[in-house]
Amino acid sequence: MLSVGQIHRLASYFDALDRSLVEGLADRYPTDEREVTRRLAQLLHDPSKWYANVSVSSAWPKTERDPYLAIEVRLHPTGWENEITYSDYGLVVTFEDEVLARGPQTAAYLIQAKRLYDHDGEPPYDLQAQFRAGNEGQRLSLRHLEDHLGENTVKSASYCPRLSVFDKNSIAIVRQLHQENAGALYVGTPFGQELQRNVSDASSTASEAGFWISPVSPRLSRAVDLHRTAFLRSLPFGWFLIANLWTLATVGSGPSRGPVPSAPHVVPWISPGTPHDLRLNIACEPKRQQLILGLARGELDAAKELAKISGDKVPASRFRPAATVEIRITRTIAPELRLPLDHDPDDGLRL
Repeated sequence: MLSVGQIHRLASYFDALDRSLVEGLADRYPTDEREVTRRLAQLLHDPSKWYANVSVSSAWPKTERDPYLAIEVRLHPTGWENEITYSDYGLVVTFEDEVLARGPQTAAYLIQAKRLYDHDGEPPYDLQAQFRAGNEGQRLSLRHLEDHLGENTVKSASYCPRLSVFDKNSIAIVRQLHQENAGALYVGTPFGQELQRNVSDASSTASEAGFWISPVSPRLSRAVDLHRTAFLRSLPFGWFLIANLWTLATVGSGPSRGPVPSAPHVVPWISPGTPHDLRLNIACEPKRQQLILGLARGELDAAKELAKISGDKVPASRFRPAATVEIRITRTIAPELRLPLDHDPDDGLRL
């Protein structure tokens, strides 16, 4: 299980990623969502470019303040970046616990990315800014895939400027909306407690986020749509990753560990009874999980299998994401606690 301190350090780490990823969206001529996704891959591949300026207290893992929690990022270009695919990239999140000798627990997703455009083309942004660059045909195709893979499998990534780039009135409204939504957060877990503490704080880094994960339906049209239900049906990318990691560390990734309740595990930050749509892709049956994992990694065999299941008359490559981002967290054992094992002990018995 992740401790509160580890959750806090992960949140700081991914907030630094968020800050670097979307900084170009405040420019007069910002890049499109494909370029932002490419930048995401570059930043994850070489973190030294963006967490070098993070304060010492939150510069983990560079400073090895938590040497027993390791981050590993792997990129898998599928070679289909210029094809029209159903998803822009696959996301695979894995937690492995060497302390409890548990094997890797994994959650996989297909992601469609879209970017926020200021409605008048001039900064600062306001809450009427629109996600007009989203491919509606692609969104509907992903919605169709949910029928075969499960509604928790497909997500939408929203690239927005940081909140500080919005006008003062919009900033005040967003903070009020977030504060109200914080009241519905489930604080019966360390994850929920830390998320609510962050959102409720006057200098909330979660509220500042520009990179958000949401369900693909209903479609987000404007910035106000995102922030009106922030933390209920959308999470900042870093907190979405932490939600997956915390849940995988707590209950695993398959039904073999027993039934997983809707709260606090599959939605570990929402109080029971609160309307929400953003569920984690955890605890589905193993065969489907393997198909989703293979698809998120861009494996052609998985794409062919899904094409056969769906009956869609399109090339199998259409089901493959353009790239795959894998984020793996390993909780390791402190060296001084590693006990040498004698594989041929002398117990005094002679057979």
